[in-house]
Amino acid sequence: MQINLKFIVVAGAQEAFGATEFAFDLKGSSAGDLVREIISKYGSLSKRVFLTNGHYETNLQIIVNGRKYVPPERMEDFHLQPGDTIIFTHLVEGG
Repeated sequence: MQINLKFIVVAGAQEAFGATEFAFDLKGSSAGDLVREIISKYGSLSKRVFLTNGHYETNLQIIVNGRKYVPPERMEDFHLQPGDTIIFTHLVEGG
């Protein structure tokens, strides 16, 4: 299924993917599948975008269609739909 991806102020995304907004053909269905498939397709540079010490970067937020936040612990059971727009952005802390 076709998924639209946007990386907003994510270090290394432009270098890893050649763009910060692009369509992606997802074979699986979950947010976890999406991250694994992106890493598989784009290789080691994309690992730096998503992983820290081999684990998903928990301050990298996944937002679906601009309104639904997917916490890292729900990535495997959150299923995406064709045409969804997935925004990856870093958690912003305020003070």
